[in-house]
Amino acid sequence: MRRNARVLSIVIALCLLTSMAAQAAGLNIGIGTVNQATTTKLADLATLAQYKLQHNTAGVQSEQFIEWKYGSQLQPMVVGGPTIYGGSQTMSAAAQTLTARGYDVAAGMNGDFFTVATGVPMGMMVTDGVIRTSDAGFWAIGFPSNGAPFMAKPQLTTTLSYIANGSQQNYNIDHINKVRTAVGLFLYTPDFYSSTQTTTAGTHVILQSTDQLKIGQTITAQVVNVITGTAPATLQAGQFCLSVDVSGPINRISSMYAGMTVQIAISANESRFLNCSNVIGGYQPLILNGGLQSGLETTRAPRTAIGIRNDGTTIFYTVDGRQPNVSAGLGLDELALRMQALGCVWAVNMDGGGSTNMGATFPGDTTLSQLGIPSDGTPRKCANYVFLVNQTTRVNVPARIHVNPKSINVLLGTAQSGIQLTAKATDVNYHTVTAPTTISWSSGNNAIGTVSTSGLFIPSAAGTTTLTASAVGVPNAYATVDVNVVDKLDSIRLVDNATKKVVTALNLGVNQTIDLNAIGVLSGVDVVSSDASFFWMVTGTAATVSQSGVLTAGTQNGAVCYLVVGMGTQTQTIPVTIGKSPVVLADFDTVTPAFTPSTGALFAVDPERSNVRYGNNAGAFTYDFAINGSGAAAINYMANLPLNDQPSYINMWLKGDNSNNILSISLTDATGNPLDMTVATMNFTDYRYVSIPLMGITRINGFKLLRTPTGATTGTFYLDQMMAAFDTTQDTAAPTLTFTVQGGVDTGNLTISGIAQDTGGALLRKQDIDVQWDGTSIPFTFEQTTGQLTAVVAMPLEGYHRATVQVKDVSGNYARASYPFTQSTTLRASSFTDINTHWSLPFVEFMDRKNVYPNVAIGGQRPLGPDVAITRGEIAVLLSRALKLNEANWSNVQLPYIDVAQIPAGQLSAMKALYGVGIMRGTLMGDQLYANASQTLSRAEAFTMMGRAFPLGMSTSTVPLTFNDANSIPDYAKEHVKLMVGLQIASGFNGNFMPGNNITRAEMSKVLCGLY
Repeated sequence: MRRNARVLSIVIALCLLTSMAAQAAGLNIGIGTVNQATTTKLADLATLAQYKLQHNTAGVQSEQFIEWKYGSQLQPMVVGGPTIYGGSQTMSAAAQTLTARGYDVAAGMNGDFFTVATGVPMGMMVTDGVIRTSDAGFWAIGFPSNGAPFMAKPQLTTTLSYIANGSQQNYNIDHINKVRTAVGLFLYTPDFYSSTQTTTAGTHVILQSTDQLKIGQTITAQVVNVITGTAPATLQAGQFCLSVDVSGPINRISSMYAGMTVQIAISANESRFLNCSNVIGGYQPLILNGGLQSGLETTRAPRTAIGIRNDGTTIFYTVDGRQPNVSAGLGLDELALRMQALGCVWAVNMDGGGSTNMGATFPGDTTLSQLGIPSDGTPRKCANYVFLVNQTTRVNVPARIHVNPKSINVLLGTAQSGIQLTAKATDVNYHTVTAPTTISWSSGNNAIGTVSTSGLFIPSAAGTTTLTASAVGVPNAYATVDVNVVDKLDSIRLVDNATKKVVTALNLGVNQTIDLNAIGVLSGVDVVSSDASFFWMVTGTAATVSQSGVLTAGTQNGAVCYLVVGMGTQTQTIPVTIGKSPVVLADFDTVTPAFTPSTGALFAVDPERSNVRYGNNAGAFTYDFAINGSGAAAINYMANLPLNDQPSYINMWLKGDNSNNILSISLTDATGNPLDMTVATMNFTDYRYVSIPLMGITRINGFKLLRTPTGATTGTFYLDQMMAAFDTTQDTAAPTLTFTVQGGVDTGNLTISGIAQDTGGALLRKQDIDVQWDGTSIPFTFEQTTGQLTAVVAMPLEGYHRATVQVKDVSGNYARASYPFTQSTTLRASSFTDINTHWSLPFVEFMDRKNVYPNVAIGGQRPLGPDVAITRGEIAVLLSRALKLNEANWSNVQLPYIDVAQIPAGQLSAMKALYGVGIMRGTLMGDQLYANASQTLSRAEAFTMMGRAFPLGMSTSTVPLTFNDANSIPDYAKEHVKLMVGLQIASGFNGNFMPGNNITRAEMSKVLCGLY
């Protein structure tokens, strides 16, 4: 249904506007000002608030929180997955488990941090009074059966007792239902999984018992089996398992045997947990007994928190984040301030980032509605949730009516037919019932808009009004809707009407259509609007769009255009690619066809940088017409490259050899006939962009080189970045790339999240993106249409680390960004002896952990000499090892240096490899080339070599170098220095670059970290 073609329908499901919303709008809350506040009474003593904020520095923010107090019809319930291990589920799936048990779910929120790979929560979880996982020393929120919630550290003590060898044995059990490590004794229940999921050698003791694990209670069990080995133990109903790694405290269970009776007693240091049927773990405390905590993370992200006021009122809080123009999110320091502003004296940070999610069942509805927009685009599966459920008696008689949304912004001119409001109702205990048949409506300001007796509101002028709905025959049952009619917007976003996902780029098939909705935003708040309220246009003729937002692709496969949607002065523009993006036929890095040359010719992949246009390699086509005296007139390089998508052009980069010979491409047409088309006459020596028009061509059979009467007999030409394309566009713009790393190293998990998009219009491919942690590629997800990429990594606590994302588009342009971390670094026993107090310690240790330094240090002994100037030979060794070059591949390279004999034996193979890939070229003195292996090198020379280590086509900074001494940077080094500065690898000192200064071993260690 098109929104502008029919009456807009807004379902009513909110109760009376409380004074809180009126007071909050315009209120300065420390971190910003409230633009819009909407509240919904979910039950007595339970109110949902939805705020739009103008942050002091971060722009718009979108938050939602629930104020709940004991005594409400609603009670908190913690819900985990069907299993602890691998049981992560969405909030809606978790809510359905409660619905299946007969509960009415009023609201829900994601809970504890968890390990993404296993789904095991970090902290404690108790449901229905049973311990599902232990606390691991973290904070928790307890929900007593009778009384207000509280925040404390449970500090569980689990004691194993049995009689062995005639004496009482008492041992600690360290963890309940956690992933087994080499440290501690673990207790498993069938809640964990169907098995212990252990993979290393150890011992399992299987116990039989009908008891359940509860705080303050002791269970009695009988040993039924003792198992050793690497296989996991099976977990069955009515059984427990004690498990310990082979290198763990085996002595605690080594004397146990089948038939033995044991007892397991569980106590909590905080006695209040004895009365809790539901407990959920938290992580960093934000506020402890009224005191704000210090040292909190400042990176803004989506956040989830639980806070408690002095009177026991509990705040369940979420804020969206990582979404420009929607919500930036909060740092933990800001989150603490926000919870304090909400009156909390106790508050704890729950799992945020992509896990942040809150839902509510608006009064009169029967299912949860998602509040806010998850940063992953869709709700993440999480380990556990906190729900508020209604367990009161269902009366089934209407007592209240409700309006949803309670406050709406409407774009003037939207839906000339009007906006239809519909009533819903609940009984005295807020259970959904059938609404009364007669509802009366009125408007507080008819000059702004009128409302019919059936709830049809028709806006007529910009301004505000209040609509009131009353239930005839139900005393005091009425609800209000605050309406703000606006005639301007701050921004516009586009949404796929079918999937409801935000659209920032489109790749459509020929003649494909997509129905888009335009959503206006004012002060961070969505404005109700129809597509007809916006103007819609497409640049060029590659597609068409209707004024109702239906975009139709044309028939030109591979064409690129832009969709422009606007209202007033605000516009939103997105690239649209018709058909498939250009197809890479040969980039000689990841795609290298099999070229079979005829007699007198040779094909090879060449890494010499002077012969490469994009990436690290090019195709080298060598020929000799006079070989064997044949004097052949043509040399062929046969290939078999099918063209499946009927491309219009072959685009490629060609480097000639000034031979004056003619290069042709051999093709097969649709009827199966062969034909040759001229590519170029080789009367040039640089790289040139060549487009070969095609019509009905189905296959490339290779290339043919024709010798002309004045043509050279021998030579080599080069090809790079050969594509089957649909236009002649020469894309030389690098993709755009931004990413952040969230999570805090002490959690053990970090989330790398960002946007990668091709500015040339084509969509990026996942295979052209590399996400690395400390130089090792890691798995990641990538949403092609939006460019959203996400990766999760477990981070070690110590030392220097780097997250790096590198992106390549189909045209061979690169973008790269890194995010460095430096944690407390301890000097290893095998490390250098003179860096413990040196500034370079974390960088040297990182490079040493990556095996970049030889076993014997570059100085010949384990003292590094960090402030000693590095030599060319030494840097050759480090670069070769950092780049992981197989030096044996260049063992036959004949170095052209006059002083080859003076190159130390331990550096020769590295210098050959770096010469072979074009990174190290030597020093020209007069007309002779020297290696100067034992001489130091300048900063300009060092950064030139580093620049050559990156793929050609890597984006360079377009901003002029601003160093005071920028004019003294040699011409050969300037572009490389720009690249290194743009990649944040190179920097200056007090505004100077000092290109002529020697670079030290310590400085080079830091610079080399930029390769990871």
